[in-house]
Amino acid sequence: MLAAVLAAVITAVSAVMLFYTSHSPEYGVGVYMLLLVGIYVIFWGARTRREAHQQLSDMHIDMEQAHLELKRAHYELEEATSRLLQYAVLEERTRIARDIHDSIGHGLTSVIVQLQALPYMMQANKEEAEQAMATVLEVARNCLTEVRAVVHQMTDHNQIYGGMNALEKLIQQVREQSQLLITFEAVDCGSAWTPYITELLYRVLQEALTNVIRHAAATEVKITIVERDEEIRMTVQDNGKNDSQTPIIPGFGLSHMEMRCKAAGGTLRLVHIHPHGLALSVAIPTHDYVDHDPIVEEGSRDEG
Repeated sequence: MLAAVLAAVITAVSAVMLFYTSHSPEYGVGVYMLLLVGIYVIFWGARTRREAHQQLSDMHIDMEQAHLELKRAHYELEEATSRLLQYAVLEERTRIARDIHDSIGHGLTSVIVQLQALPYMMQANKEEAEQAMATVLEVARNCLTEVRAVVHQMTDHNQIYGGMNALEKLIQQVREQSQLLITFEAVDCGSAWTPYITELLYRVLQEALTNVIRHAAATEVKITIVERDEEIRMTVQDNGKNDSQTPIIPGFGLSHMEMRCKAAGGTLRLVHIHPHGLALSVAIPTHDYVDHDPIVEEGSRDEG
């Protein structure tokens, strides 16, 4: 359109200038050139303004589109943040439930066992009964302390339990609070364990002993820990009532122990012992995490 108008104007100017140049050639040529230059500048400026306006319009459209995409991304980010917060809440609830079962459940089990035996102990030996009562009170106070710690969410995942000394202390505590004959053997356990491995072994042993007290009706327990080839193996065997005909179905406690062992790159196995009894075996690598699938063999009794 602009080119057609420009051509028409130039044609008209040429016709006018042809009339003048026929009378004064030199004057007419000069005026003719000036007019052509002026017309070209005017139309070039108009075209430039039109193109600039189009560019601004395109930029405005692009900015609006970018703004819409930014709003959409912001909304998606808010949604993702909300989901992450919900997941964090659920994860924290699971952790608290696990810690309550692992630590407080073990303590309360020992309290119940000793309270059940207390009437018979009072009839047989009053001094022994008084000592058992003092132990029960101490365990109950420890449970209350752990409850308060959980309520205030002060549990430290990297809590150091003292390595092998902590396991030996736990075993001795169970000896004193139950009628179990417990033997313990540690082989080549000279390296320093990380806090995570120490806590995991402590919790697994605690869960295993709690299950023996609750369900196995056992009189003897054998605990073995072997560290070899960048791996720690712990086995807890009992001579309880379970035989090969007894189904093995993991309960809440063992299921969580299995998950924690898997998270550490290890395995958890629960198998029958001939002629009766169960053996819980845990293998945990001492090096960096390697993804292994934990195995729970032959099902499991409803434990923990």
